[in-house]
Amino acid sequence: IAGRNMVTNGGMGICQRDNSSATSVSGVSSAYHLDMYRLRASGSGGTGVYTAQQVEDAPAGFKHSMKLDVTTADTSLSAGSYHTFYIPIEGKDILRTSFGSSDAKALTLSFWVKSNLTGAFGGSLGNSNNNRSYAFNYSISSADTWEKKSITIPGDTTGSWFTDNRLGMKVTISLGVGSDFTGTANTWTAGELMAPTSHVNVVNSTSNYINFTGF
Repeated sequence: IAGRNMVTNGGMGICQRDNSSATSVSGVSSAYHLDMYRLRASGSGGTGVYTAQQVEDAPAGFKHSMKLDVTTADTSLSAGSYHTFYIPIEGKDILRTSFGSSDAKALTLSFWVKSNLTGAFGGSLGNSNNNRSYAFNYSISSADTWEKKSITIPGDTTGSWFTDNRLGMKVTISLGVGSDFTGTANTWTAGELMAPTSHVNVVNSTSNYINFTGF
């Protein structure tokens, strides 16, 4: 919806819980670091560990980004493992999307990203009940270089989307997700997908990092 931003703290400037210290995520755990960004990991065979930290490294027009560093590698993702973060969006803020109806509107997700890795990375848009999701790829072309990404997502005309003070929608960004949570890209699915079937596994080496800002 042109001109209407549904993401809070998109520039990664607010970090009230941990300030500039790093937060580590491993096993079956989740944590908030920067405000409105929930870090997640699953212990269903997953062995990877990563840290998140607010840093002063950003493209022009921004000051901060969230840097994710791999500290323990997961080189072979099991089916039920996932390493992700997601952005929760309150139901009141998605009311104008008309999701779940014939009037559902297309959305555009944009952000800046930088990594030592290149290739096709993954993410998804989904509902609170985890029974509607849209997996997408985005590509990083040049290592260690800030690049802006823009992804258009068609409106979902079915499913249940809360429009009150509950979680209405979540944007998930994958750092490496097993086959139980991956599927066909660029189509609405009746289930919880976190990334397309083919995407870069960021947590496969302790040499890897990825930064995000400007959601």
